[in-house]
Amino acid sequence: MAEIGKQIMKCPRCGKEIEVAIWDSINMPYDNDLKESIMKNTFFSVACDECGARAPIVYRCEYNDIDKRYMIMTIPGTEEDMQNEIAQYNKRMKDDKALYFARAGYTQRIVCNSNELREKILIFDEGLDDRYIETMKFVYYTELRKSLAKDCEIVGIFLEKHAENEYHWVVIFNNRQPATLKINMNMYKDMKTRIKEQVEAATPEGICRIHGGWAVNVMLKSQESFEEE
Repeated sequence: MAEIGKQIMKCPRCGKEIEVAIWDSINMPYDNDLKESIMKNTFFSVACDECGARAPIVYRCEYNDIDKRYMIMTIPGTEEDMQNEIAQYNKRMKDDKALYFARAGYTQRIVCNSNELREKILIFDEGLDDRYIETMKFVYYTELRKSLAKDCEIVGIFLEKHAENEYHWVVIFNNRQPATLKINMNMYKDMKTRIKEQVEAATPEGICRIHGGWAVNVMLKSQESFEEE
């Protein structure tokens, strides 16, 4: 793991200057303390030692699991920022043979915030495929929308583990408390069979962004394919 510098920010509550360590990478299985802070949602935040307030701070960081062979890059910003980063990174992969072979066989993803990073780590550590998790979210989102009031919006759905082989969605709303829904993992198994062809076709080589927008496109193409049969 490499510390690349310090950043000074002001506490949003009391205004005191806080020195923040900035890390460019987290390498597992060596940096277990930093992984734990990610999973507790404290890595991308800083606590003021004057008043105790905690403030978010998200920056570019690479999470690399050597044993499980996956890499997740956090790039805060817009979808355009991330697409530009994807293009640059994949070009480096193509031009740099050492990097290409070092990452051979890796699952490589790009995310934009701490919640997405935390979820991807959970998914890959559990031996699950994030592509089918995202397509499952699309189905649950569509069904949930039917039961919501018109003034209520879903702003996020994230996977959580509650017990051995038992998973829940945590659904974040714009104007009410989060809700949890137990997941029927039979849907996951079914999707890995039914839409495998469409999922593989929509997954580019190298690092890529697998999120809600990607899942919508896959599910629409899957629907078209089933209608043609």
